[in-house]
Parts: sequence; C-alpha cells; structure tokens
Amino acid sequence: MESKNIKQYMGLIMFVCLISYVFLFKLGTIVDAEILSYEETTKLRLKEITNTYELLTPTKVLENRLLVFVNVETGLNYSESQFMIDKCRDNDIDLFLLLGLLRKESGFNPNTTGNSGEIGLGQLMERTARHYSNQLGYEYSKEDTYDPIRNIDLAVEHLSYLKELYNDDEHKILTAYNRGTKGLENYIKDKRSPFEDYSMSTYSVGVLKYRDEFKQRFEKFQNK
Repeated sequence: MESKNIKQYMGLIMFVCLISYVFLFKLGTIVDAEILSYEETTKLRLKEITNTYELLTPTKVLENRLLVFVNVETGLNYSESQFMIDKCRDNDIDLFLLLGLLRKESGFNPNTTGNSGEIGLGQLMERTARHYSNQLGYEYSKEDTYDPIRNIDLAVEHLSYLKELYNDDEHKILTAYNRGTKGLENYIKDKRSPFEDYSMSTYSVGVLKYRDEFKQRFEKFQNK
C-alpha cells in the first residue's frame, strides 16, 4: 500500500515537472519573439508570406519584399499594406513619398485626430475627405475615414490631384497638402519660406527626409 502511494506521488511530481517545462518553454518563446530585431522580424514575415505555392518570379519577390517592408514599418496589416502599394502604383505615386507623408502626419497611427479635426493616417480635413469620398463613390462618413484603407484611398487621390496640378513639383505638392492650394499661393506670395525656393517649407523638407530614409532602409532590406 505504501509502495503504491509512493508511485502515485512520484507520478504526480513528474506530471507537474512536465507541465512546468512546457509552460517555461512557451514563455521563453514569447520573450524571444518580443525581443526580435528589426532584421529578424522582416525575415520572419517575408518567410511567412512567401511560404505559398505561387511562382516566385522576380516581380513577385519584389512585391513580397515591399509588402513585408510596409507592414513592418507602418504596423498596418498585410491587406492594408498591400492596398497602399497597389494604390500608389495605380496612381503613379511614389510609395516612399507616401510613407514619408504618413510618417510626418500621423506617425502611422490611424486613430490620430489633429488639432483642427484632421482625420487619420493622412490627417485629412473633413472637406477634403468629403470631396474625394464623393468622387470615389463613397457615402462620406467621418468614422469610416479613420479606416486605414479608406484614408489611404482618399489621401492618394488628393496627392494625385496635386501632382498633376503642380507638374510633379514635390515641394509644391507637399506644401499644398499641408497648407491647402490657397495656402500655398499665399505662402509663396508672402515669401514666408526660409528657403531660396519659396515653395519649400519645413513640412515638405521633413517629408522628403523621411522619404529618403525609407528608401535607404528598403535598399538595405533588399540587399540582405
């Protein structure tokens, strides 16, 4: 009887040890995942999305790398990141310029509201958001404008309009995005710019600086 109790006791100890080992192993995995470096994160996510049966042509490899890059840099999910890539390509907008603009405007926080009521990732004014919503066939809703895909859709439409209006002049495009077209006109007329080119602003310079940084980071990612 006593021997049977000892066996049961030993069995219980072994069971508790096994459970503790599994728990500590999973905890260690979670901790390891939390301290992954930027490079390790991009590699893991690239492996995740390329683990498919699709033919990996050079174009597809580039698309996958762009998708992972945007996902990691912005925190947007894959669907939102892919939409951003496709929308920029379809509208001939530099993806890295858009990334720089969104970084400057909201720090990629889709729930951001500006001091003057600007909405979401691209910090769109309600009037601007309503105009492009109607143009794209959406029923305007301020709440829906916070949605990353909707906000990106509207912001790129606005950038496309400014790009055509100012013949690809990046400083005019960006300063007008920040100040409005009338605001840009007054800004130039009143010579408020601290730069020799009166269309340049600290805003446009800041966005282009972010743009160049994103380009450099993607080039490094490409070369790994």
